[in-house]
Amino acid sequence: DLLPEQINDRDKENNNLKQYYPYYVYSDAETGRKRYALHISGMGLWSVVKGYLAMEDDLATVAGVAFYDHQETPGLGGEIDRTDFQAQFAGKLMLKEGVVQTFRIIKPSEAQGDSSVHGISGATMTGKGLTAFINSDFAVYNKHFETIRNK
Repeated sequence: DLLPEQINDRDKENNNLKQYYPYYVYSDAETGRKRYALHISGMGLWSVVKGYLAMEDDLATVAGVAFYDHQETPGLGGEIDRTDFQAQFAGKLMLKEGVVQTFRIIKPSEAQGDSSVHGISGATMTGKGLTAFINSDFAVYNKHFETIRNK
């Protein structure tokens, strides 16, 4: 594992884009359908947040998300590991009609779109951090996924 400072330094050296992270492929034996799990990470408010973003086999639709490591403020940004927050991600679009969408974590009072989820009240800065690294990490993976989609 890299320390938060090492992750930040590495990403800054690469124009804030990770060069490579592995992804995992799950194949359903019955249906033949695949899902892809992408490792995502970046700064929240106080800490590096680590998680997995699962993509459907179209490599455009989010199957789900799981944040597994962070030191965000309990009761505020620390709520990102709650099931009800993470459940909002399923079905959201990272790509629409071949165009990468800007994924956003928005205020609870705003209307959700195809590429946004409601943030946690009092955790605006954590939400901004998640928004930034979800978009930048997907951009890196999408370079590779374009070759898969074109097959």
